[in-house]
Amino acid sequence: MKSNSIGFQEIDQQVDRFKQRLREQPTYRIADFFSESSLVPTDELFRSLLHIELEHHGCLAEEQSYQKRWPQFSKVIAEMADERRRQLAAGAGGQVTATFFSSTPAPDIHLALPASIGPYAIVSVLGKGGMGVVYKAAHRKTNLEFAIKLIIPQRASTQALQIFLREASILTSLRHSRIVTSHEFGLHDSQPYFVMEYIPSVDLGEILQTQPVRRRIRVVAKTICKVLEGLQFAHEQGVVHRDVKPSNILVFWTGKKLNCKLADFGLAKRFADAGMSGVTGENETRGTLAYMPPEQLQDSRSVGPLADIYSAGVCLFRLLTGSLPYDDTSGQALVRCVLRNEVKLLREFVPDCPPELQQIVTRAMQPHPKDRYPSAGDMLTALSSFVEQCT
Repeated sequence: MKSNSIGFQEIDQQVDRFKQRLREQPTYRIADFFSESSLVPTDELFRSLLHIELEHHGCLAEEQSYQKRWPQFSKVIAEMADERRRQLAAGAGGQVTATFFSSTPAPDIHLALPASIGPYAIVSVLGKGGMGVVYKAAHRKTNLEFAIKLIIPQRASTQALQIFLREASILTSLRHSRIVTSHEFGLHDSQPYFVMEYIPSVDLGEILQTQPVRRRIRVVAKTICKVLEGLQFAHEQGVVHRDVKPSNILVFWTGKKLNCKLADFGLAKRFADAGMSGVTGENETRGTLAYMPPEQLQDSRSVGPLADIYSAGVCLFRLLTGSLPYDDTSGQALVRCVLRNEVKLLREFVPDCPPELQQIVTRAMQPHPKDRYPSAGDMLTALSSFVEQCT
């Protein structure tokens, strides 16, 4: 039996294990997790696991049932129940005396389109995630277009606020032509928001489908070169993105040329402080698994810049082929493929793939970080050289 003294890094490792088991088995519970482990549950570990379980299962259980099942964590459960009631009360505009969780799954939250946020008139919804929403907006005086991100009020937990403020802080510090610019931070109805440049993005996948192979290779390679420029700058500022994937690469037209910017720094963090913030990003398991390197699957909070190199390699493969480089792309089977380095070769999908490009993808996706390119700049040099040869 292990000691019940457990550090922040081990808590994060156990949290990642629990998330993975939930992906593999949707009905999985905290009780199952501890029955399979020799860990002695601590308050902090239980709190982290309970938060994830409630999010995953849509708040199916009442406070009383948790108190009965876990009497040793009565205080933790009561604190989380109070926090949940405060959140519900804020969303409902009054007091909530109902039980901790509703007896039915929580429905998707319908958001009424606000007329304005600060000096910005809201035009439309650009996207909505688990805890945040992004609006297209126009400044009322200048009529210039912007994107505004804010936390969904009903999801405004302490953790969500910490993640949101971290993203705003990081984006504000990153001023580069290949990274979406953050302009302003403010409060709307006591909820924080930040204003970013609006990118009129286009669907790169649709564009690539119409291109012959050689042209598609050049377009994708040039796009990833631009992404690597942004990553190199971020890494030089001490920031690792941790969620590089095609949907976070905003592609747009500049005249007759395709351009792109790296977006969504919701999982980004300053890698010098990895594992020290006490914040576990709940979005880490939502749609990013296929782009994670082995070390991020095992310890997502301690990864450095070379994790982004691996993800850039997967993006390069995906954009070129329309497929992921694994035989199985679901649950534990995908995890095994990544951890065992069971990846497909680019030429299996693109028979005419130049060997130089295959080498670049292979090196970027090496399972051991030390075997990848030493930096985003080094990968950029290799890929830029390839592009010049193809032109």
